[in-house]
Amino acid sequence: MIKCPKCNVQIEEGTRFCSKCGCNIEKEYLIEPVCPKCERQYPDGTRFCNVDGSLLTTKDKLIPKCIKCGKIYPKGVKYCPDDGGEVVPEAFRTFGFDFNSSAFDIGKKVDVEGFNRLISEGYEVKIRDYFNQGWELFKANMGMFIGFSLVYLLIHILLNMIPFVGPLVGWVISTPLAAGYYFAAFALLNKEQIEFNIFFKGLSMLMALFLAGLLTSIFTTVGYILLILPGVYLTVAYLFTTPLIVDKKMEFWQAMETSRRLITKQWFSLFLLFAAIALLNVLGAIALLVGLLFTVPLTFCIFACAYRDITRSA
Repeated sequence: MIKCPKCNVQIEEGTRFCSKCGCNIEKEYLIEPVCPKCERQYPDGTRFCNVDGSLLTTKDKLIPKCIKCGKIYPKGVKYCPDDGGEVVPEAFRTFGFDFNSSAFDIGKKVDVEGFNRLISEGYEVKIRDYFNQGWELFKANMGMFIGFSLVYLLIHILLNMIPFVGPLVGWVISTPLAAGYYFAAFALLNKEQIEFNIFFKGLSMLMALFLAGLLTSIFTTVGYILLILPGVYLTVAYLFTTPLIVDKKMEFWQAMETSRRLITKQWFSLFLLFAAIALLNVLGAIALLVGLLFTVPLTFCIFACAYRDITRSA
């Protein structure tokens, strides 16, 4: 018998999912876990270091490897002499960034068995918890989030000063840049240390995020033209599209459909979450627009917490 790393209930070895909380045992139950910071070893199934709070990993993910060719090097080597790639253990790589992918990839097909099961079994939407968790996440890293909001705004202001080409570029990079909030939020939820450059990781998935943003905008706009209600439905239904691309590197169309199907299961509850966040941003806009520097990143933190909680067992 082993214990579920999420709810601590005893389960039989070989079980894929916890019957109580839905935890994916194959992914979450670590064998011989070790802290990536202090390198303390812990009993099987432990998730966090009790000294520095770091998310535990396995020994193989602490081996220094070239991010390009995968060749193993001893500690102290910073760059691969063969291709110049950075040598860093997998556990220390920035969350969600695939150095071997191209910004023009459209994503990859992902096994959605876990999502199908989640849609079939259902899930609970905890609006108050998401607001509380999102606020704590934002509050603890307020400087970085507000700093990126200012940079994001400045980039668009400067691009709009360039006739024709500038606004076009701004339109293309808008969704990939905004995805930076999710890259940061997910890394922080994983107890990872982040640097400011993580907010620009969305540009490494530019095509997938741009196409997702383009199609969702087209579909929702057509929906609003068609008696409004279809537009409202799709606006909420596509809320998890960007998180799925960031978190799973999912192909843009699959991400849109997975988000739509998943959210439709609890559409009204997630509509209430969306409405509450929309009201929050209206209040931010009323505060001479300055309030949006706080409410916009807070919005992404709340949605990140909602997505992570809902899809935890997928």
